[in-house]
Order: sequence, then structure tokens, then C-alpha cells
Amino acid sequence: MLDGLTGLANRRLLTSRLELAIPRAQRERTRLALVFLDLDRFKAVNDTYGHEAGDVVLREFGARLLDSVGARHTVARFGGDEFVVLVEDVGRDDQVDELLDAVRSSLDAPFGVGDGLHLTASLGVVTSQGRDGSAVTLLRDADAAMYRAKARRRHRARAFDAPSRSEVVWRLRVEGELRRALEHDELELLYRPSHDLASGRLVGVDALVRWAHPERGLLDPADLLETMDDAETVARVGAWLTDRALHELHADHPHLPVAIDLPTHLLVRPGFTEGLDEVLDHHHPEPGRLVVRVDGSPALATDDTARAALAHLVGRGVPLAVGDVGANGLLPTPGHLTRGLDGVAHAALGHRMLADLLSSPATAPFVRAVVDLVRAVGLELTVTGIGDAADVAALRALGCERGQGPLFSGPVPVDQLRHLGSAARR
Repeated sequence: MLDGLTGLANRRLLTSRLELAIPRAQRERTRLALVFLDLDRFKAVNDTYGHEAGDVVLREFGARLLDSVGARHTVARFGGDEFVVLVEDVGRDDQVDELLDAVRSSLDAPFGVGDGLHLTASLGVVTSQGRDGSAVTLLRDADAAMYRAKARRRHRARAFDAPSRSEVVWRLRVEGELRRALEHDELELLYRPSHDLASGRLVGVDALVRWAHPERGLLDPADLLETMDDAETVARVGAWLTDRALHELHADHPHLPVAIDLPTHLLVRPGFTEGLDEVLDHHHPEPGRLVVRVDGSPALATDDTARAALAHLVGRGVPLAVGDVGANGLLPTPGHLTRGLDGVAHAALGHRMLADLLSSPATAPFVRAVVDLVRAVGLELTVTGIGDAADVAALRALGCERGQGPLFSGPVPVDQLRHLGSAARR
């Protein structure tokens, strides 16, 4: 009962050993631990390099896993890119932590695919003394913990707790509901306007996708997509947002720039960039019409897939924007300001920085320095959270030209944009 690809125990052998280990732990009053592992973004390996390369990675990871945890533990390939480690007779409380560290360290070296492929894994852990579950229950709980770890931006370990099971049940339900919402056109777009601070003229919008859920009210699908593993649905939502925004704005606002948020975890999903390509090929927007805003995720600095996706979009005439500059209280260098990316043309100053400018003599010089740096680098600056005319006056004194916030309008449907000021025209 060995796995044909890796030579490790297969699911059947693992289950058999676990069914024996549970009552043994109960009799001997010892603990056992079950570690459920899933390689992050493994589907992208198959999509990019082919299934043969994927098999190479699985075999190599299986060997590394066995070497890192030792032969006295059961190491199994559960299926696909999922692996399980069964640890019996757990002694010290930190024994499982040491094992998790060993597993993560086994991923430090690149895999023998392409020029060397770096991968991470998400890990879920459950412990038992044999009295609180069957083999099926423990595997399910470890799997649930693994998904909670994956939802925390990957390469994390998570111990099982009651919310783990509830979250997985909720996630699977929402994934199905979101797919149906796409099929039945239940998503909608709202637009957050940006205005010229001198004239009040409408000069741009942010497209925000919303989902009118029949039970939970108005939801933001972007928050849900972060925990989803269904790459096809993720790609479809991103493509739908971009397509709908360009379509809705075409009639009355054909030259109005529209910005969409693309968090790092979406950029690396298989098929996501391809879906945006199809939208761009269909609409042929003029350069600069579509703007992509990237988040400040630390992963962006090291994730080659995400950076390649952004470089591809820039090559298609899609400028980039960075948000909430200076929010960490440190004056960024020009390189840090643009996240080290080519094609960054826009930056946003958050409402917290605006509050510091207006209310704190100690921090106001820092805000002014950030604004001066953004302007010196040549980025177009938008200030968010503008609430009254005093905000506008202070920002104009600094040389800020664009802003958004309650003073102008909150997010509105497309048919209300015409009431907010004249659209940007050539």
C-alpha cells in the first residue's frame, strides 16, 4: 500500500496505521499528532512547466519530507500535492513545533525544475490522546487547520481549533455560492470617484465589486477570494470586474481612468493574468485608461510570479498604483515607494496621514516629506478620506491635486457618476 509516484505510504496505509494508533494512544495515555501539508500554488507548477515537472516536484518533496521527519514516523502522500505525517508517542510540548520547523526548512532549497523552483507549504496540525476522534475525524480536522493556515497567506502552520472546522464549512459553501452568483450575474460594481481639488472635476474612479448576498447582505468578494483555492473562480471574478468596469464606463465616460485592486494573492493564481488579457483584447482600452493598484504585501518583493504578472500588464499599457504610502511611519526611499516595480505612475495617501497632517504638529512635517517625495519621483498623488473644505485647503497648500472622500461622494453606481462632475475629456 505504497504511493506509486513517491514510494511513501498511500492514503489507505496511512488510514490503517492511524486507526491502530488512536486506541494505542488511549491505552498508553500518550499523544499522537497529525500534520496535514499542502504545497502552495502547486497547480501553477503543472500549468507552467507541465505535469512531468510536477511529478518531479512531488517525488523530491516526498523524499525531503521523509528525510526531515525521520523514518520512525509515517509519511504519506494523501493525494495530489497533499501529504500527511503521523507522529506517535508525542513527548515534549515543543516536539511537534520542532517537526514543523524541519518540514519548512526542507523547502528552503529550490526544486530541480526550470532554473530552480522555490515552493512553500501550508500545514495544519491536530493532536489527540485517542479518546477524541476517529481516523476520519482527525484527518478532517487536520485538513481544516491546514486551510486556515493557507488563508493566512501561506507557508504557515495552524493548530486545529473549533473555528477551523466552521471556517472550512463556510468557505466551501461560499465558494459554491460565489460561482452561482457569477453565473446568474448577481455581482455589481460601485465606483469611488477621485476629483481635482481645484475644480471639483471628476478625474478618475476606483471600481469596487460588491455581492448582494441574499442572507449576509452586501459583501466584498475580494475578502472572500483570499481564502479560496478555486483558481478558476478567482480568475473569473477578476476578469468580470475589469470587463464590467470598462463596459459600464464606455458610454458616458470613455476616457475616465478606472483603477482596480489586485492583491498579490490574486496575481499568482493560475489563469488570472490570462483572464485579464482576454478583457484587454476585447476592449482595447487606451494606455492609462485601466490602472492596477497593488497592495503592500511583503510577498510582492519576493514573489517572481506576481512581479512578472505586473510587468506583463505594464507592457500592455496598464500603469500601476501603490496605496497608503508612508503609513508605516517611515519615510520611503524612491525604490521602496514604487515597491521596486517598473510602471508605477500613481500613489495614494491614506486618511490616517491626512489626519496627522491636520491635527499633529509633530507628524505634519513627515507627511509633507512624503508628499514631496511622491511628487519628486513623478507620481500622481491621490489623497483619500477628504471630509471637508479645510482638508482641501491644507492639501492644496501642499501641492496635492487629486482627492477622494466623503466631501465628494462615497462609492456610487455608474449612472450616478454624471452627477458628480464632468468626466475627464481629451
